[in-house]
Amino acid sequence: MTNRSLLLLFAATLLAGSSRGKEPLQTPQQLIESSRKASDFSQVGPYRLQATVILNPGISKKVIGQIIVLRDGDLYRSELQLAQYHEIRWVNGNKLYISRSQQIPLIRTPVLRHLDRLWRPSVLPADAKMTRTFRKKRSHTQVQCFEAIRGEGGRKRSCFDPSTGVMVEDSSDEFRELELLDYAAFEQRYFPTHMIFRRSDGVALEVKDITIGKADLNRDVFTPPSGVPGMDTCDDPVPPARVKDAIPQIPRGELSRLGSADVYLYGIVGTDGAVHNLAVEFSPHESFTESAIDAVKQWRYTPAMCGDKAVPMETETFVRYFIR
Repeated sequence: MTNRSLLLLFAATLLAGSSRGKEPLQTPQQLIESSRKASDFSQVGPYRLQATVILNPGISKKVIGQIIVLRDGDLYRSELQLAQYHEIRWVNGNKLYISRSQQIPLIRTPVLRHLDRLWRPSVLPADAKMTRTFRKKRSHTQVQCFEAIRGEGGRKRSCFDPSTGVMVEDSSDEFRELELLDYAAFEQRYFPTHMIFRRSDGVALEVKDITIGKADLNRDVFTPPSGVPGMDTCDDPVPPARVKDAIPQIPRGELSRLGSADVYLYGIVGTDGAVHNLAVEFSPHESFTESAIDAVKQWRYTPAMCGDKAVPMETETFVRYFIR
């Protein structure tokens, strides 16, 4: 090859590399569609997921347990054991059934309600407003991200690995940030083997050593015991979004003493958009409890949707008090 040919080949390689670096960003819809396809386990047949769950990792109050998920299409069963807390969920016939060892769920565990769907991004509803799309470096990989807003303060940010299409970061009303790490493959679909849930005050929950394998499941395992009440659901609901906020009354005396406080509440966002069956998972003082409940009772949401049908959905939320 002549020097001129080598020079032309070198120049062509540089131009090709330059054009690849300037490839246009995918739209949020394209990112979501690609990720859902890469992580869709709905057609792989019955499987079993098993993982270690760590609540409050890195501190003396951490609790270590296990979760097992069984799924066969739209039939679902999960069993969570964390110390003395035990919870089983069944989805059968578009009904959700829950049995717990205590009436109120353990703080920060409701986010695990569909663990094997957390790495599959939800379809963006029509009312979502895009704010920006961008690239950023994550470890040694350039990822593509988008930000969107739903309702009041319902900011969502999701990031994707363009080489595989999988989602690697997500944020929502339920958690400040979800990090999805160390993807593995099962039946030509991808799943993370490690998930980290972060709040503004640090890591709140960790799920690691995730494995998925084929399972020979008796359909009876998806049938809840008689007497367990059910509520409407579906396999892939669009979650609720807050559209009306309310500022809580601040217990100034207690806040001055503590400096800051968080109250965690659990409830059901009904088809009317109000939060029903409110219960307190954690509060540092009864004055914060009353304040938080009064505020959340005034919040309003767009209800969760299964297609064009509104359905109730569990929610865990928190009210934060601090001195500016």
